[in-house]
Amino acid sequence: MATAASATSVSLAWNASTDNVGVASYVIDRKALNSAGWTQVWQGNALGYLDTAVVSSTMYQYRIRALDAANNYSDPATDFATTVIYEDDPIHEPYESGGTVIRGIHVARLREAIDAWRVFAGQSRSFTYGAATGWVTAADFTNMLSALNSARTALGLTPFAYANVAVPSARVVTVDDDHVQQLRVSMR
Repeated sequence: MATAASATSVSLAWNASTDNVGVASYVIDRKALNSAGWTQVWQGNALGYLDTAVVSSTMYQYRIRALDAANNYSDPATDFATTVIYEDDPIHEPYESGGTVIRGIHVARLREAIDAWRVFAGQSRSFTYGAATGWVTAADFTNMLSALNSARTALGLTPFAYANVAVPSARVVTVDDDHVQQLRVSMR
C-alpha cells in the first residue's frame, strides 16, 4: 500500500511474497503521469520503502514486483498515492442546527488532490486551492466528484461513489465529515 507520509515522501509497505525458487529481492517502480513509462526507484529485501524523491501536490503510481533467484518477476501489484497532506479533520461542533464544521481548507486540499489525479490522467486542472471562504455547499462536492470521476474513468478505474452517505446534491444539501473523509481515503 502506498500512502503519503509527508508532502515530499510516500511510504510503501507490502506483504512478503513466496516463490518456488525463492524471492531474491523486491523492485519498486514509479511514474508521475499515466502516459509515462516506469522508472525503477528501489530494489531490496525489506517489506517497506520510503520514497523521498517526490514532489508535493502530485499523484504517483507505484508498482512492486518480487524478483526470484532465477531472475523471474512476479505479477506486479500497483497502487496510487497523492502527496497532499490534510492539516486537520472536519470536526463536530454544536452550532445552530448541530453538525459538522467543514472549513475552506478541507475543500482546498480535496481540490488539490483531485487535480493531482487529473494531471496524472493527462487532464487539465479544475480548481484553485486557496481556502474557500463562506459556506461549503453541496455544489462544491458535486463539482469535485465530477472532476475526480472524470480522471478515474480516464485511468480505467471504477468511479468513486460514497458509501452509506447520500451524495451531496441540490436535493441533499447536508455535507458532513463522511463526505470529506471518504474522498480523502479514495485519493490518499
